[in-house]
Amino acid sequence: MDIKEINLGSIDYSLGKDVITTSVAMGKEDYEALDKLRKMGIKFDVRKVPTDKGENFDNMMKKAKEQLYYEGFMSTMQIILIFLIAFLAGTEGVLDQFQFHQPTVSCTLIGLVTGHLKEGVILGGSLQLITLGWANVGAAIAPDVALAGVSAAIIMVLGLQSGDVSNVNTAINTSIFIAVPIAIAGLFLTMIVRTISISLVHGMDRAAETGNFKAIDGLSILAVTLQGLRIAIPALIICLISPEVVTNALNSMPKWLTEGMVIGGGMVAAVGYAMVINLMETKETWPFFALGFAISALSELTLIALGVIGISLALIYTTLKNASKNNNSGNGGSGDPLGDILNDY
Repeated sequence: MDIKEINLGSIDYSLGKDVITTSVAMGKEDYEALDKLRKMGIKFDVRKVPTDKGENFDNMMKKAKEQLYYEGFMSTMQIILIFLIAFLAGTEGVLDQFQFHQPTVSCTLIGLVTGHLKEGVILGGSLQLITLGWANVGAAIAPDVALAGVSAAIIMVLGLQSGDVSNVNTAINTSIFIAVPIAIAGLFLTMIVRTISISLVHGMDRAAETGNFKAIDGLSILAVTLQGLRIAIPALIICLISPEVVTNALNSMPKWLTEGMVIGGGMVAAVGYAMVINLMETKETWPFFALGFAISALSELTLIALGVIGISLALIYTTLKNASKNNNSGNGGSGDPLGDILNDY
């Protein structure tokens, strides 16, 4: 059969493929098959439906070759962006303004810049449940949330980068399991930076005695910069690890170990959430916890629907509570809207 032209509508994305256009994702086998057909003189019309604007096949193949055959390591731009995200996560651990140090933010951003947004969101959400219960109590310092999120996200990306991980969930769950010891190890870096910061504080005191405000500002910026480098430098080192090393390590794990990590990761997340409930629980909030667990068992409801229900209940409660305070300010209301309603009933 003499084929002159082929319509290439779409190639679905799957693990191991790179997104080339909005409708075409390629792996190395896809590229080699298309390249073989191209060398046979066959032309390609790249569009899903006749009304779509056709893609330039040669440009698409060039882009695919660059992504597929130079993906062994992260690109320079990806490493720079990850370094920046890690630096911001480190500074936000102290400044606490834009929450870059929270796993839901750092993991999502790293997933976005590396082409693994979905996996980054899943990892960030899982780690966030674990870290919700982490808090500094007195002289006891909580594990390093920023380093946990950033390093786990990079390890996950490296595991997925070569497209040879047997299971996406394996990479995610292993990253979750590894995040906790990394967070604890990060306390050593925290102690180093805080020790250095002591001398910076004394320098600010001396500058304040002479009214040298520029020196005070400079030392303050230096202290915050050290906090950023505390996360950025380890992130940069991890980025330079070959993805094949991480992938081979993940794939070489025995089944009992990977399954154990899945179970352990789930248990750690549950413990983190239980710690939050222990901090937040009151007689007014317990009904909402019970209601949330009951509603979450309904398989027809999506996470978005559950979020909408939760926000709605919070708004209803706060509205009723404010109304109860205003209405009962002169006649001894309790300020608990649910309690007042039940008592009146």
